[in-house]
Amino acid sequence: MENYYYHLNSLKKKIKDNVRLKIKKLNFKGNLLEVLRNKKVVGVDGSQILPLKELGIPLGLIQVAKISILHGAGKYDLRYYSAFASIEENIDLKRFKLEIETLTEECKNGGWLFYDGPLYPAFIVELNKKLKEEYLTTVNKLLSESKKHCAPVIGYIDKSFSRDLSRKFGFEKIYDIHLLFDMKMFSYTEPFETERKDIMFCYAKLNPGHPVRIEFPAWIAEDYDELIKIVMAECMLSVTKGYPYILERAHKYALIKSRERLALIEALNFGEPSFKWISKLELVK
Repeated sequence: MENYYYHLNSLKKKIKDNVRLKIKKLNFKGNLLEVLRNKKVVGVDGSQILPLKELGIPLGLIQVAKISILHGAGKYDLRYYSAFASIEENIDLKRFKLEIETLTEECKNGGWLFYDGPLYPAFIVELNKKLKEEYLTTVNKLLSESKKHCAPVIGYIDKSFSRDLSRKFGFEKIYDIHLLFDMKMFSYTEPFETERKDIMFCYAKLNPGHPVRIEFPAWIAEDYDELIKIVMAECMLSVTKGYPYILERAHKYALIKSRERLALIEALNFGEPSFKWISKLELVK
């Protein structure tokens, strides 16, 4: 890692001289939070418990939370979705499908739909044919319903390790977020196509850390500036001032706490747990 940053620092002048991007500054007069007034936003996030071989438990648990808020009206709705995964199943795929299918179902109700992660995970290309098809079918259905119901879907990646822009400009050995090291607060890049023409992405500087990556269906490109305003306003509303409020809430409700993990184990009644495993838990007094 030290060599990586040494390499990056040695390239900074070359990057500034050779990388030409259209960077826009958020142009908004008044209170940015007014952008959200009467806007419906929806956030979906999930958590999971892996099948625990230490306990002889062949089941994992997935919990997904969906929260819907109509800003300025004091209205919100919170729903939970859960599923078990056997030790033979790919729990990451099952969780992804449950999260994306929850968003897909919400498309018909409209609003701005936030997802914590990429809409098209890069690792899909490395999977076997069967798993790859399951991921693609899930993503394709979401994009189809999003366009059909004109419901914008936003994939928010807080810390991306993509190299799409870096490859485009001939700096393959560094990440996009480091290519954009000199971005100013509340600025954002032009949108770019991913390998899939129906998904686009951009980077935005929303907090003092690295630029975040935002993915969205290509049909939203015409309302791209409005999308950025919505995302920035959500971030300003959050506790951190740098992460969307709606995802902050979804994450809080989706989290499976240590107490709940212990309750699940007791309910399944698969014998005594490993004391090594117990020592790693964040036990609640």
